[in-house]
Amino acid sequence: MIIFFKLIHMAALFMGGGAVIGNGLLLRQLIANPGPPPPQVRTVMKALSMIGLAAVLLLWLSGLGLVYYKFGTFALGNWFYVKLVGATIVLGAVLMLTRTGLRAEKSGTPPDLQVMKKLAIAGRAGFALALVGAVVAFI
Repeated sequence: MIIFFKLIHMAALFMGGGAVIGNGLLLRQLIANPGPPPPQVRTVMKALSMIGLAAVLLLWLSGLGLVYYKFGTFALGNWFYVKLVGATIVLGAVLMLTRTGLRAEKSGTPPDLQVMKKLAIAGRAGFALALVGAVVAFI
């Protein structure tokens, strides 16, 4: 069971990383070139957002499964909690980014790119916090 959770966790990390890099590059171009993005770019950004959201949810589920099956407890010390705080920041940022994009699409107006940029920065900071917490907690 642990190997199953590890496979899901690693696949989700790759999915999330690709979504973050792809959407980040597209967002940078949109900020540099004001105006409505072409429909193809909007379609790709929406798909990457959904992939990123799915990846974060899979990371949470597989991560909780890994901890439960390997340790039998969630009381793994302060660095584990630092990791959880970082992962919660990532989850919040991804949920807000997805919501902002879907609302903009529904209203037919472009999303506020500066808000999206700030949410992306928060997501990256949460990822860094989660990564450091995980490395120290599981050494």
